[in-house]
Amino acid sequence: MSRDAMHGRLTFVAACLLGGCLDVAVIHVEARTTDAGSDAAPKPPEEDAAVEAGPRPCEVCMRAPSRPGYGCGDSLAACFVNDQCKGTIECAIATGCLELSGQGAIIDCGTPCGRDAGLDVSSPALQLVLGVVACGQDACGPICRGEVDASTE
Repeated sequence: MSRDAMHGRLTFVAACLLGGCLDVAVIHVEARTTDAGSDAAPKPPEEDAAVEAGPRPCEVCMRAPSRPGYGCGDSLAACFVNDQCKGTIECAIATGCLELSGQGAIIDCGTPCGRDAGLDVSSPALQLVLGVVACGQDACGPICRGEVDASTE
């Protein structure tokens, strides 16, 4: 490739990067305000409230000792010995992937988690991850999907 052609391509790339190919809209977020006459503290954001409320029912079921029809503790214990599996599943639980309906949806949701944890199709940890997902669908699926009241377990 000639120097002029290379210069032309680099100029085009630079123009796209600086000029408009990456046109990102600016989003303005207004600060939360409270009534000046109110002694009430501002409400925490929902994610803060969830942390204060404790783990979601799905996570409680997933971490519970394994028994027929409830808990995936055995699968999690085997998974957590492997850093790739542990990173993938911890992320998937925190993201709410196991609360989705169907193994395909869970795997699609958890794929970025696996990638971040270094998991790939040739990783031995993949079978551990799939074991946890299968247990989650069977033993905890109705609770995770909100189909049954977790307080009855």
